[in-house]
Amino acid sequence: FFDDIVVKPAPMMVPSTTVLDFEMPGTSGDFEYFGNGSADGGFSNVIANPDMSGINMSDSVCEFVRGVGAADFAGGFLNTAQRVDLRVANTVNKLNLKVWVPNTGAGTVRLKLEDGPGNDWEQEQTVSAREQWVNLEFDPTIDNNGTVPLGKSYGRAVLFFDFGATGATDSTIYFVDDLIVGAAAGLYCWCLSC
Repeated sequence: FFDDIVVKPAPMMVPSTTVLDFEMPGTSGDFEYFGNGSADGGFSNVIANPDMSGINMSDSVCEFVRGVGAADFAGGFLNTAQRVDLRVANTVNKLNLKVWVPNTGAGTVRLKLEDGPGNDWEQEQTVSAREQWVNLEFDPTIDNNGTVPLGKSYGRAVLFFDFGATGATDSTIYFVDDLIVGAAAGLYCWCLSC
């Protein structure tokens, strides 16, 4: 006798699109600094991952500098052609970004989307741990400035570390990797509804 033969589905990768991972030309680029004190007008650099551990074992990352005397609005805009396309039907409607922040500063990261339909959109996240890689999840279903970006495409991403901070007497170095629309790398869906 036998009963209840069941086929269980294999884990499915949640659909996602990599905007930046700094590993090859199509998913790499630099940020052009503005309001950034001693780093103003300069560019971020793609470097070898200085802390290949935890959630980020990739070879290359972006080194992002906040310069001495940076303004409260200091940041950098993506200076390449990659679009942040949120029109793709997706079971996980999030923007994920891996960051590494030092012990100094407020430990916040603001992501702004520009050059899209309607108003620009931005959202800020607090980094939960210092001097290790952390995944930040930005929610494009939340209205900001009269805009909900889900279902739209944006031509430019802008990053601000420690937005609102002033009076820096030293440069601060942050690291950035894996700007992904959808699930962060390594997240799986274990349900049939995916």
